[in-house]
Amino acid sequence: VHIYRAILEGLAYALREGKERTERRTRVKIEELRVAGGGSQSDVAMQITADVFGLPAGRPHVYEESGLGAAIDAAVGLGLHPDFETAVQEMTRVGRVFEPDPEVQRVYDELYRRVYRKMYGRLRGLYEAIQKITGYPKIPGSGEGGGDRAKEGIRDRGSGVRATPSHTGEAKGGACDGPKRG
Repeated sequence: VHIYRAILEGLAYALREGKERTERRTRVKIEELRVAGGGSQSDVAMQITADVFGLPAGRPHVYEESGLGAAIDAAVGLGLHPDFETAVQEMTRVGRVFEPDPEVQRVYDELYRRVYRKMYGRLRGLYEAIQKITGYPKIPGSGEGGGDRAKEGIRDRGSGVRATPSHTGEAKGGACDGPKRG
């Protein structure tokens, strides 16, 4: 349970970081979230998302939005709806909305600012050591990567796109347990 929660928190923190970067670049403030896909079926994942972002997180009425998007495309293409705006309005609706718990959100916010945002810089040397040992991620054109495992014929079969280690969202002192609720 604790590892699952730590994974969800790490994903939510990474998504929050992306949201903040998007807001800075576009100068458009994001005020609510829509979460779709398999993870949106989990009430725990939805509540963590709302709490980490400090925003309402709405679950669409269907969790597989890609299928719904294809149906919307088809409906417009077949003339069942005059345009995409109308099709979206008629064919979608928000299901349950998860509101952030202010007390829990405050703890997540402090962890985000004081721990998560500083973590990569502090762990960078360890990430580089892992990369040298394992050869992953392979950094094209750098001469780096490969390590001992590559000499044994174990190579990264990825796309060749430069990757950087992801943040884990974990912190010492029981942060993986998540903030305590009432």
